[in-house]
Amino acid sequence: RVDLPAGAAADGRSRPALLQAGGPITTDTVWDADTVRVTEDVFLGDGVTLAISPGVRVEFQGYYALRGAGRLLAIGTPEAPIEFTSAHPELFAICQLIEDLKVESKLTERI
Repeated sequence: RVDLPAGAAADGRSRPALLQAGGPITTDTVWDADTVRVTEDVFLGDGVTLAISPGVRVEFQGYYALRGAGRLLAIGTPEAPIEFTSAHPELFAICQLIEDLKVESKLTERI
């Protein structure tokens, strides 16, 4: 489930400031907002791709996980990196929250 704020366009014409996400993802999905707040566990179905656009900040609001049999495609740029963080970084590390996914990422270096 991805909830768009009122008035935000889902067709890419405008990028909302905030999305709230959680629950099962059963079709290919793109997170494209300034901030995506994960408010419950996210489960990617078999063969489903979750793409995260450059410059998105993914903020877990609690001890929720991103897991499943799908694929995570997160390719930022030096100018617009993708940030995975927590509303409570003192309680747990982000690496504990992403499990069992085929992660595709590209690390780039500033020259």
